[in-house]
Amino acid sequence: MAQAQAPDATPALRIGIEIAQSATRVTLIAAPDPSARRWHARFAAPPTPGELIAELRSLIARARADLAWPNGDAPAVGIAFWAAVDAEQGIVRDARLGQAWPGFPLAARLKDALRARVRLETGTAAAALAEWRQGAGQGSRALLYVHNGRTITSAVVADGVLVPDAAGAGGMLGHMRIAPDGPRCACGGSGHLDPVASAQALVRTMIGRAADSDESTAAMLAISGGRAEAMTAAQVVALAARGDAIAAGIVGEAIAALALALANAAAVIGPDRIVIGGPLVEAGEAFFAPLKRQFAALVKMYQRCAFIVPGALEPQAALLGTLALM
Repeated sequence: MAQAQAPDATPALRIGIEIAQSATRVTLIAAPDPSARRWHARFAAPPTPGELIAELRSLIARARADLAWPNGDAPAVGIAFWAAVDAEQGIVRDARLGQAWPGFPLAARLKDALRARVRLETGTAAAALAEWRQGAGQGSRALLYVHNGRTITSAVVADGVLVPDAAGAGGMLGHMRIAPDGPRCACGGSGHLDPVASAQALVRTMIGRAADSDESTAAMLAISGGRAEAMTAAQVVALAARGDAIAAGIVGEAIAALALALANAAAVIGPDRIVIGGPLVEAGEAFFAPLKRQFAALVKMYQRCAFIVPGALEPQAALLGTLALM
């Protein structure tokens, strides 16, 4: 007679945390959790490291209580931080969060506080992993993921594994120099990609240049509900598609610069797919069709050419990727 098997052990609890908007917005997801719930916390201003850790402990306790998860089981925690971090050391490097943050060992401190395994990555790296596993990067051998938002950042996934520093210094593709000169970058340099092609740059440049045109100003206010500061990069692309000359010039410059940067990156990294995430995914083919054409023309001499696709998991890509970090 066959011996009865013991029931399966309770699966390990995995917790994913996304920290965004200068650490003022925290979102938590857990697995296994069939309900796919989210737990949230907000700060009015960037918190200190101690305040953030205290809030993370509270948020995780709430999630465990809601899931009726045994307190004795240590979870595995993946963190996607939209800030400058040293993933290998588990350290936050971003001085913009406050003077207590640069060099702060977030992974180690949270590990001690929770008695858990903790892995810290950038939001871009987590999003890249999610897109490779369940999004637009599925089936690719080597994926170059590019997040185009306030800045342009990147990460590489090869055979399902994040490749450290494969996309340059900290994955800061936005600081690639694509012209001898140009608008001043936030880092102090000129000729960089960010001030021409980032989603934030499209909006800022549109607001600045529209001041010289009553027609463009009226169009900008109409599409943004009367609040130019609330306009999105996708709306700038929409204005360009409708024939606004100023928007068309801005979007054209951005696409040309981004196509060049991606072609340069492809020549060095050799991806078979490039996934672009961030706010411009909402712009659709009005943005991606000309970008694909210009990129294809620049890489046509390469024996193995990557192709560009919009991200499929926005705006949840980084949060979903946190569960794949552990």
